Amino acid sequence: MDKTFGERMRKARLAAGLTQESLAAMVAITEVSINRYEMGHRVPNAELINRLAVPLKCSMKWLITGNGAMQDTSEGIEGFTALIPIPVFTEKIPAGFPKYLSEDIAEYICLPDAPAGSFAIRVSGDSMNPTIKSEDYVLFVKADQLSHNDVVIVRDEWGEVMIKRYREKDGDAFFVSDNPEYPIIKAKDGHTLVGKVIAAWNKRQIKL
Repeated sequence: MDKTFGERMRKARLAAGLTQESLAAMVAITEVSINRYEMGHRVPNAELINRLAVPLKCSMKWLITGNGAMQDTSEGIEGFTALIPIPVFTEKIPAGFPKYLSEDIAEYICLPDAPAGSFAIRVSGDSMNPTIKSEDYVLFVKADQLSHNDVVIVRDEWGEVMIKRYREKDGDAFFVSDNPEYPIIKAKDGHTLVGKVIAAWNKRQIKL
């Protein structure tokens, strides 16, 4: 099995009988960029992955995850729900989010029924046990307003990202861990809301 996105991209390109130069021309990027993607130096963004899958004549699901057949005819069947590639951030979400660079993305995953504009991050730590566990993929969307008990992703005053449950009491806001061993954090001006969590998936569930 081809373990990296770059390996799969190169395999699909060769199977389609394309050179790096011809593929670059078909998706309106440089040959240098194609080479960087295949060498694993960079990962293309979601929009470009969609564009690449067409001339490569391969399943976008396979291209992103490596699972399933390289060419999956089910994607052309009426009623088939297309899978949206979801960018997974590295341990830190960029300060300019929702703007980001391809270097900020560790990988892409596909999840059923994920809304457009979704993002994901891999959890590190057990502060949200048992609801969300370490190594889970947390799916989130950009949010400007919160409701009591929402699970949110927040950047603290030092730029560190934390996943907590939003609570309100007596006019004050707090960030609370589901794991009772962690302290309650009072919301303050240094905290920045990144997004609202809409789902959590573990490795076993992501076998598409």
